[in-house]
Amino acid sequence: MTAADDPLALLDDYLGLAMSDVQAAAFEERLFAEAGAGRAPELSYLDSFFERAQWFASRGGFSSGGEREVVAELSLTPK
Repeated sequence: MTAADDPLALLDDYLGLAMSDVQAAAFEERLFAEAGAGRAPELSYLDSFFERAQWFASRGGFSSGGEREVVAELSLTPK
C-alpha cells in the first residue's frame, strides 16, 4: 500500500485491487468529492488515456503497420 498523499499511487493501488474494501470505499468518496470540486487531475489523465487507448486499439494497435505514424498521432497531450 502506498503513502496516502500520492494521488496517482493511490489510484494505482485502487485499480490494482491493493486496497481493502473499506479503504477502497473511502478512496472512492474522496475521489468523487475531489472530482466534483475540479481537483482530480488523475481522473482527467485516466479519462484521456482510456479514450486514446480505445482509439489506438480500434485501429489495430501496432499490428496495422505504419507504427511510427500511429504513435505520432497518439499524443497524450490533453485535447
